[in-house]
Amino acid sequence: MPVTFESETDTAEFRRSRWKEWNGRFRDDVRSFFCGEQGVVTRFSDRILGSPEMYAHKQRGIEQSVNFVTCHDGFTLNDLVSYDQKHNEANLEGNRDGSNDNRSWNCGVEGPHSRPGSGALAESTSEELSRRDHAFTGHADNLMGDEIRRIQHGNNNAYCYDDANNWMTGACWRSTPTYIVSQDCSSRGACCEA
Repeated sequence: MPVTFESETDTAEFRRSRWKEWNGRFRDDVRSFFCGEQGVVTRFSDRILGSPEMYAHKQRGIEQSVNFVTCHDGFTLNDLVSYDQKHNEANLEGNRDGSNDNRSWNCGVEGPHSRPGSGALAESTSEELSRRDHAFTGHADNLMGDEIRRIQHGNNNAYCYDDANNWMTGACWRSTPTYIVSQDCSSRGACCEA
């Protein structure tokens, strides 16, 4: 249903009080910081504060920011700390589909972590990334499955799969000991259950 406004004041009020916006800079700068990119500290600091250079002016506020690290069109949180490069070969498009700008870090091992220590590093890094999403000023947005470390095996463009690459099954929930989001939500005072 289209929204119509009677005046410019109505439009400004709508933007100020109701409109929320995905903050792609949050995603990019938080990922860059965790990858150790040089020169990102100032931008990362701005994200901590709700991106005031983007949102803190008279027509918007920092609460308009929707913070996310992962979303439907890219790596899952687990893949973000398991792969340096996308692995979309199964899509049969010569690995040309999906973004090449993933700002990911494989923690020293490309793919699932079987080397001693790399799995623990990947797990702690993914938990820390998720906590940043919930701790910073703004609204947190999570990709379903990140809370149980769902994987897509490095495929950052898995839209075409109606199979285990995208499914969330009961077995996934039962086999995963980590419930990152429920811990984060409870620390923020939100209502969540593990």
